[in-house]
Amino acid sequence: MPACSITTGMTAAILAVLSLCALPSHAADAPDLPPVPEALRDLVESGKSGPRKTVLPLGDSITDMQRTRRAAWGGYRRQMANDHVFAALFRFTGAFGDDLHAVSPSPEPPAMPADQRNHCGWSGATLDGWNGPRTSIIENFRFCLAAGPEPDFVLLHGGTNDLWDPVHRPDAEPPEIRGQRVAERTIELVREILKTTEATVLLAQLIPMTGDARAFDANVVAYNEALEPGIDALRSAPDGGGMWTERVVLVDMHAAILEWTLDAPETALPDGIHPNVWGSQIMARKWLSALYDRYRETAP
Repeated sequence: MPACSITTGMTAAILAVLSLCALPSHAADAPDLPPVPEALRDLVESGKSGPRKTVLPLGDSITDMQRTRRAAWGGYRRQMANDHVFAALFRFTGAFGDDLHAVSPSPEPPAMPADQRNHCGWSGATLDGWNGPRTSIIENFRFCLAAGPEPDFVLLHGGTNDLWDPVHRPDAEPPEIRGQRVAERTIELVREILKTTEATVLLAQLIPMTGDARAFDANVVAYNEALEPGIDALRSAPDGGGMWTERVVLVDMHAAILEWTLDAPETALPDGIHPNVWGSQIMARKWLSALYDRYRETAP
């Protein structure tokens, strides 16, 4: 699978090519990845975009994507950071990243800009935090928030490790039970983010599990289906949930992977769980579409 060289000064022509680079040959007819809105491109080129908004990537190894991931190092974060429109409008924040992600062992794509390496993803993290220190996504959010600055946006893709359980059989807990339980924990985290910050939460419906992890994808589907009614329930919360839900945007990563791989998710998730370069590009463009939509509502 070819890598894609991206620079922070990419032109419109290079952005157009971005939708095709790293595309598996058998999926050449896949839909184009969403383009950067012309209005935002023009805003950046005018130099009038103002101070950058802060974005907190929050989750597990799919957010972290350590150097052992080689060409896919940095995952969706690196693809986003090397989009010149994103880099002009947004800055990643978080308490992790400087030490673990200083150098990429793979020359292509190029490393992230130094000011875009922070994040709040931790490999092995769960919503219940049963793997030890730094493995609670909820506790990691509190840690990253305390480290500052407060985010304007939170990109939350978390729960994969709660839904994937290689120690027990996939049917040890029915998907509808596990999916609902993990979704409820996610909603608790969303509630905390909304109560403690003014951030807009872009909440991912998780990418599929395939390959050796395929048996657990039923858990993912059940989880994804439980998120929307969980967010809807906040509207009737006695502590002001109705006002918060306008700051929650569901981002369907599961559908995006299936759509842009032509129902061949293994081409984007070769180990069954983590994205390769192509999968990272799909996730990045899905995040960017949601971010840009919200940004345009408040653009100068």
